[in-house]
Amino acid sequence: ARVRALGAFWRRERLRVAARALWGEASEPDSVGEELSDVARAMLEGLLRAAAARAGAEAVLPRLAVIGLGKFGGRELNFPSDGDLLYVHERPEDGPAAAAVADAVRVLMGRVRREQNVDMEFDPRLRPGGRFGPLSRTPASYAAFYEREAATWEKQALLKARPVAGSPDLGARWMTEARDPAVYAAPITDEQTNEIRAMKQRIENERLRPAERHTDLKLGLGAMSDIEWIAQLLQWRHGAAHPSVRAPGTRAALHALQHAGLLGRGDLLTLTETYDLLQRLRNAIYLRTGLPGDTLPSSAPPQNGPSGKRPEGERRLGVLARLVLPPDPGSGGQEEQGPNAAAAERLRAEHERRTRTVRDVFRRLFLGEKG
Repeated sequence: ARVRALGAFWRRERLRVAARALWGEASEPDSVGEELSDVARAMLEGLLRAAAARAGAEAVLPRLAVIGLGKFGGRELNFPSDGDLLYVHERPEDGPAAAAVADAVRVLMGRVRREQNVDMEFDPRLRPGGRFGPLSRTPASYAAFYEREAATWEKQALLKARPVAGSPDLGARWMTEARDPAVYAAPITDEQTNEIRAMKQRIENERLRPAERHTDLKLGLGAMSDIEWIAQLLQWRHGAAHPSVRAPGTRAALHALQHAGLLGRGDLLTLTETYDLLQRLRNAIYLRTGLPGDTLPSSAPPQNGPSGKRPEGERRLGVLARLVLPPDPGSGGQEEQGPNAAAAERLRAEHERRTRTVRDVFRRLFLGEKG
């Protein structure tokens, strides 16, 4: 019964958010991500209670907290996103019960995914030690790991940390005792800066296909990853002296940096407006196909294709244009009547212009290039 109830809740709430996104009722640019994150958070709270009952460990719940990382922590989930998380228990003796609850969450969520066709997963693999590490730790154990053993990327992941379930007091304590000393006790060092620059370059070299360098919405040049890494580098550089910039969400962090005088107004608009467009595109691709998609369709005609036939990629671009761009006043109403070459070209040009400008900002603010 619990599995069915969780599945029904997930489908109902995701349908509600999807309808608001498609009908243009999402009032703020980041409200879809916030709503999807809140749905995931409510789902996780239900899973925790059901898992504790399954494991016979209800007594540990007041002393257990869950920390969200990545887009879950930043309250900016897309439709195809999973939730990265860490488990925290208050006392060393709570460790076995906390681990039992965490494992029961995994088992229950697996059933919900299989039996209720839910396309969401809560993933604890970013915990210290990865899949071989303890499922849950105390705040002191996390703090010791981040001080003595953590790699730079493991500390960088904490920039997007946020308590998402369980005990709010314990979650806040973890933020103060584990996260803050790891990334906000002092500014990022030159060595760490060089490490994260090298990591970003390695990701582009290894995970970004050459043909998709300018069309990948997540990892492409000038895409979401560039914007997120700019925000995180600036937060790590200035967060010790400016606590107001320690927001886990990318958009909120950029606004806080600008408000603190650490990011120019023009750069803020370039980064946030492009981030909003790319988020809308990723969600629109998912809502149209039911499958995760990070690549903008190509409008190039296929080789040896039938003459006079519009390429499939152009048609899909036209559909996406109607979903994510306001009507073009100069189209004479043509775009309102259906996807067409003009709409596809407008979206392609808008995407190219924005990502090219973001990449220029990335070179200046993240790579430190002059001019």
